[in-house]
Amino acid sequence: MKRKLLIIGVLFFLMIGIGYALTYKVLTTVVSVGVTATALPATAMVGREYIQLQNVGTATIFVGDANVTADTAATGGTQILPYAYWIKDYDHTIVVYGIVAAGTQNGVVEEGK
Repeated sequence: MKRKLLIIGVLFFLMIGIGYALTYKVLTTVVSVGVTATALPATAMVGREYIQLQNVGTATIFVGDANVTADTAATGGTQILPYAYWIKDYDHTIVVYGIVAAGTQNGVVEEGK
């Protein structure tokens, strides 16, 4: 009897695990970041469990809240250097903003759940 319950429990666990893996989603968006704070991305994926930003250019992208600035002042954001990644376990209720010191810079935003 214990062996049957163990086998049923393992099978149930595997079925849930496989079902969860099949419902995993990733959304990738290219965002142009300028000299004013830009939401990354403009609309967040509902149910998001993580967000990743890749800086795909030669200028530093600063990330933070809506008041982020492109410097090292008190409102200065986290610096994402050229070709670097930034990854956080943020749900869709947290809005991340990016800004650059001059011009525009593309960033690739990946969200997953």
